Amino acid sequence: MKEPFNQENFLQVFADQFEESVRKFISLKSAFKQIQGWSSLQALIVTVAMHDEWGVSFSDEDFRNSQTVNDLFEITKTKLGL
Repeated sequence: MKEPFNQENFLQVFADQFEESVRKFISLKSAFKQIQGWSSLQALIVTVAMHDEWGVSFSDEDFRNSQTVNDLFEITKTKLGL
């Protein structure tokens, strides 16, 4: 783990995986599948970033069952046992 796990750091790590021009529009309320540049490759990039940062990976099911960035935050929180 590089950064403490909290909403702010999660959002930063998530947003950093996107083009700079898109990052400023990403919030916890964002429907991540609607973010410009979202694709299956982007899902993989986000998964690798979260694994590198907190040792947590997302499954296809995690992405299918989630709508917002906050949903992914909550999944991560659960996987970390918090």
